[in-house]
Amino acid sequence: MAATDKPFHSLSRILSIGAETGWVLFGQAGMAAGAIFTVKILTYFLDPAEFGRLMLANTLILAVSGQVFGPLAQGVMRFWSVSRDRGIQNVFIYQCHKFNVLLTSWVLAIGVPVFGVVCVMFGVKWGVPAILALMVGVCTGWTGTRLAVLMAARDRKTVGLALTGVAFFKPLAGTGLALLFYPEANWVLFGYLIATGAILLVIERIYQKQIGVVETKEAESAPSKERNLGKDIISYALPFFIWGLFGWMYESCDRWALQGYFGEEIVGAFSVVSQLSVYPLILISGFLGMLFSPIVYERAGSLLSPNGMKSANRLLFIMVLIYILFAVLLVVIYCIFHEYIVLLISNRSYAGLSRLLPFLTAAWALYYFGQTLTGYGMLANRPRVYIFPKITTSIIAVSLCFILPSKCGPFGIVLALAASGLVYSVWCLSIAFYLTKHPLSLVQKS
Repeated sequence: MAATDKPFHSLSRILSIGAETGWVLFGQAGMAAGAIFTVKILTYFLDPAEFGRLMLANTLILAVSGQVFGPLAQGVMRFWSVSRDRGIQNVFIYQCHKFNVLLTSWVLAIGVPVFGVVCVMFGVKWGVPAILALMVGVCTGWTGTRLAVLMAARDRKTVGLALTGVAFFKPLAGTGLALLFYPEANWVLFGYLIATGAILLVIERIYQKQIGVVETKEAESAPSKERNLGKDIISYALPFFIWGLFGWMYESCDRWALQGYFGEEIVGAFSVVSQLSVYPLILISGFLGMLFSPIVYERAGSLLSPNGMKSANRLLFIMVLIYILFAVLLVVIYCIFHEYIVLLISNRSYAGLSRLLPFLTAAWALYYFGQTLTGYGMLANRPRVYIFPKITTSIIAVSLCFILPSKCGPFGIVLALAASGLVYSVWCLSIAFYLTKHPLSLVQKS
């Protein structure tokens, strides 16, 4: 490259990074606005009991999309650049498709009969939303794996538009059916299914155009060393599957404990506060992960360069610092304006628990602080180091969520999540310190 070209190359690179950041911000802002819009519109048309049933069904959607397909999304995002560097994208595309089909088959083969039994034993009030949530989870999870590859390929525009589209299309479709037929959770979930299915078709088409289509014969005829890419993806993703169940338990136990103690109306009121506390933290941690992770993985490369590892770890430190500043600011805002904010996005029938908002946000901030710190283990290809912390803290959260409300009411849920979140964040922080001090030795062990 000529010397005169270097300034233009540097400017082009800066503008490219700026555009990527802009699309990531757009996607995360769209999700945030969509989350607020969802709560506002659904709490207007649904009473607290129906909204509570919808939030309980959402825990099943999270179980399938986040804990079944989520680990695969992590694996394909990590190994896209590896497949590209090796020139074996055809094998990568084939393996991704195969794993998506297998997961969908397993979920439907196990879930449909189980929820059919639930429908027979407990009636359509619980069976129908469970089945609908299962199918919404599959559509959401499949879309998530495709978006993970597009994100790894740094197609931020498509990811940002897709996340924003889903965030608004789902509640609009759900509300439309609720207004057309009856204002209950079942019709909202059916609208969710239509919306996520339509988004999946669009993203699948974009994925095939941008990444490629499945070439089964070409992938199966590849050398055995190249076909091992599928094993590498599963090996990386397997720890996520193992502690995925416990992660789901951690993130869902509050609603099920409240349902057991106080019923669906309290679940509905608490869920409004919970959405306000959790979503901003999910969005900032998701934004930071989407922005930093692909760049961090590129800098670290094959993990054999000490300078590359140091550069990647510095980026992770900046990512964690940004998260901390955001979380502190959020808690301060909620301390001052909690009642006004709850009333702004719902109505008076949901505002009884607004006082819990800053405390619940602080509790969840500890948990997502730990989640942000897991980037150090992901970078070192050591996701297994988080299995025991995840399992232990999930057991603490579930146990306390089913014990403390009997003595402290709904505030017992806050105490339970704060205690378990503190344990998790401190544990992940100690792991991060160790990984930064011994990066290459840990890579060699793995």
